[in-house]
Amino acid sequence: MLTKVIKTDLDQFFMYPEGCSNIADLAKIMNSIKDRYILLRRLREELTVEPCFIDDFEETYVNIETIGYFSEAAVEIYSEKEYDELLAAAVRKTCGGCAYNGSTLMGCTDLRSRRCKLALNGECDEFDDDFEDFEAAGPSDTEDITRGH
Repeated sequence: MLTKVIKTDLDQFFMYPEGCSNIADLAKIMNSIKDRYILLRRLREELTVEPCFIDDFEETYVNIETIGYFSEAAVEIYSEKEYDELLAAAVRKTCGGCAYNGSTLMGCTDLRSRRCKLALNGECDEFDDDFEDFEAAGPSDTEDITRGH
């Protein structure tokens, strides 16, 4: 479901607080707070790849004086089951051609470990289809810096 949320300068995402539905309302609330802190529900970006999130929120007191700026962002929020179904489709589409597929070192062994690496559209910052070519080059194509010492 497409949802409007708050995005801070630290690339954190928060749900709007009760009674607030846009940035202008949020600014009014923040200007009226006598205390420096506001309770917000943070979308856990460490669990997924933005702009898609699992509906697993963390209630967080945010010090409004530490926010450099905030803006509105549109994100998709899914249940864990829905997210994993979409992620499984992305894995089938993308990961089969990647040298890191199944790698415990890269953390690409199961759906949960891929949540923060693979976007639901199949884009992955760690995708590597040239890894075998690199391995095939081997030491004969590189200088042996230990020889002659």
